[in-house]
Amino acid sequence: MMKKLLAAILLFVLSNVVFAEAKDPGFYIAVAGGSAGKATLDSHLAFVSDSTSGGVYLGYQFTPSFSVQGGYTSLFYGSTVRLNNADVGSTTISGTEFNVILSKPIGRSIFPFLLIGKSNMTETDTLNSGGVQPAISFAGPTFGAGVRFVLGTNYGAQLGYTYYSLKDYLGDALPLTNAYFALSYKY
Repeated sequence: MMKKLLAAILLFVLSNVVFAEAKDPGFYIAVAGGSAGKATLDSHLAFVSDSTSGGVYLGYQFTPSFSVQGGYTSLFYGSTVRLNNADVGSTTISGTEFNVILSKPIGRSIFPFLLIGKSNMTETDTLNSGGVQPAISFAGPTFGAGVRFVLGTNYGAQLGYTYYSLKDYLGDALPLTNAYFALSYKY
């Protein structure tokens, strides 16, 4: 873990040295949609079908190589929970995340990137019997990679994959993944 963090910091420093004269810093807003999944099964959910994900993010791009963003992500919304091949209810997992994004431009319009951050998510389960389980809060690091494309002066698109290494207050893990497509507007 520490080696990965040091490698990301080194990439950031080198990128900023190489692109010290980068232009066009500014704020951007992005809207994302994709497919979320569980990396493994855990004690909280017997089985959850993959789900459509969505998110809204606000960020600031300091250079073409470095930006920060925060936003709201919904990884599972009303997804079916199954236990012993029977539907027992649905789950919603959503919350906030804050990320640092490091990228290395290839030409003027293609930007492969690495993402590292922190997420705070809440899982709420609704049972078919009419009950609602108490919400469980999860927090943990976020790691991702992808590629961003410049589509015009202020517009962009992004394909990415994010891994959420979440744990609750007892230390129970909830590892989640998200493959997504995003559109952004920079102002």
